Amino acid sequence: MNVTPTAYTAQWFSGLLSAYRWTGDTLTYSFPSGTAQHAGNYSNDDEWSSWYALNQTHRNAFRQLAEQVSQLTRLNLIEVVDDEAYGDLRIAFTDLMSPETSGYAYYPRPYYVDGTEASAASGDIWLNQSTGAGSAAPGSWLNHTMIHELGHALGLAHSFEADDGFPAVPGAQDNYQYTVMSYSDHPDQPGTLPVGFQLMDIAALQYLYGANRAFNAGDTHYRFDTDIPVQTLWDGGGNDTLDFSALTRSVIADLSAGGFISAGSVTDAWGDKQTGHNNLALAFGTEFEHLIATSGNDRVTGARHDNHAELGEGHDLYHWQGGHDRVDGGAGQDLLLLDLPVERWALDTRHGLTLDRLSLKLDGSWNNAVTFSGMEQIRFGALDYTPHDLLFNIAGDAHLASPESPWNSDVLANGQIIAAEDAQLYRAYLGIMGRTPDEAGFDWWAAQLQQGAALEDMTAGFLTSPEFRNRADTNRDSQISPEELLDELYANTLGRNPDLGGYNWWRDALYSGVRTPDRVMLEFTQSDEYIDASLQLVGLQLWLT
Repeated sequence: MNVTPTAYTAQWFSGLLSAYRWTGDTLTYSFPSGTAQHAGNYSNDDEWSSWYALNQTHRNAFRQLAEQVSQLTRLNLIEVVDDEAYGDLRIAFTDLMSPETSGYAYYPRPYYVDGTEASAASGDIWLNQSTGAGSAAPGSWLNHTMIHELGHALGLAHSFEADDGFPAVPGAQDNYQYTVMSYSDHPDQPGTLPVGFQLMDIAALQYLYGANRAFNAGDTHYRFDTDIPVQTLWDGGGNDTLDFSALTRSVIADLSAGGFISAGSVTDAWGDKQTGHNNLALAFGTEFEHLIATSGNDRVTGARHDNHAELGEGHDLYHWQGGHDRVDGGAGQDLLLLDLPVERWALDTRHGLTLDRLSLKLDGSWNNAVTFSGMEQIRFGALDYTPHDLLFNIAGDAHLASPESPWNSDVLANGQIIAAEDAQLYRAYLGIMGRTPDEAGFDWWAAQLQQGAALEDMTAGFLTSPEFRNRADTNRDSQISPEELLDELYANTLGRNPDLGGYNWWRDALYSGVRTPDRVMLEFTQSDEYIDASLQLVGLQLWLT
């Protein structure tokens, strides 16, 4: 097999590169056994004078690591029989090393300076015989040693050494959070060991051998349970989902390429559990589009590509970074962070407006936008808005023709006259259903009113509709109690917390029968307060499509 000099680069992973890499797209490996053959000029350490074969468990562990390299890069590692011919890489135990050394490997190197043919020892891995009785399972010391030495065999250097014209890795990244080529613990997970190549390792290996875009190139669903070891995910393409719904503890997730996620529990080298903290990384060059969070209080930062986040129960936070994101807040009190000033954002009004699902676009472009539901608070820099604030602060030139009598006043807007009866009907839709009306439904009710029906008949119809019940029946007992009705009307009609005296008055009126629910709904939506708040929306005459 041939080797070639590694091209110099100043990219962030350059501290892991060494002088040479393998050429071609296929590299073989084998497990010496029996009377294994070896070159006479192999090395000065004479490892072949006292060596031991890997058992089947050890071999299976290494096969999984070799497969991982083939998944990450375009370099195919293929196992061959170790006999008179053998693999480019070979792995065995030897007792010819000091007790404090777990193993070592030979870099890919030529026989002669400026040559291309690999030396006999190039790529070979030697493990300390004293580790042979230990577990080779992912997360064990022996498994970690295999990963580390395989990195050397492929041309990766120690992170803390400046060799072959390449610098050392910066101190903040010289640890297992970023690379298996370090000797330093993950700063947030002491005593834990990665189960595969890490963020910086993958970037360096893909620089040397190319990225395998065919690996998991379809729509891949990654489901996580409680135990999530220290690892980095590489995915070649598709629309991919990170699913943490099985976890009971909340997650902190950055969906950017190179981002870290804190989730679940990690088992350290002694078998003890630790809370996951930056234990899962997303490799550079990947895009994970969809996240399903936990029932806890999750904290999610989006990527600059389009994301869809399902936050579920709990008091969640979503931090928009770019792209056109969809955010479903679910239950709980949820916060959407938009760092840019509110003046740069505009509501999408093309298909009407729904309080429960709004879309905002940045500077008039759908390339940077967010569509959200179930988010109780939207923060633009230091300013907080509710969805109700956004909906009812919409700009317009509407005004009442008869401001002294708001209920019976026509609305003047855009050079048009909106009849008082139509304005009343429009407000009832907005205030009760939390949306602009569909034109067909509006026209049907308008005809009913013209034929002698009362507006209260419409609110009574809304009260029993599945759409309104789904909004107001919060305990899902198929009944809307006076408290549930008032909570809905104060929060989503008036968009504010109730004053205690007013709330108690309305509640007593409902329980005593002085007011029926449909009458209360009518009075809220036609109150002076609501007429003023909804005036611009009424004037725009937007229709739900």
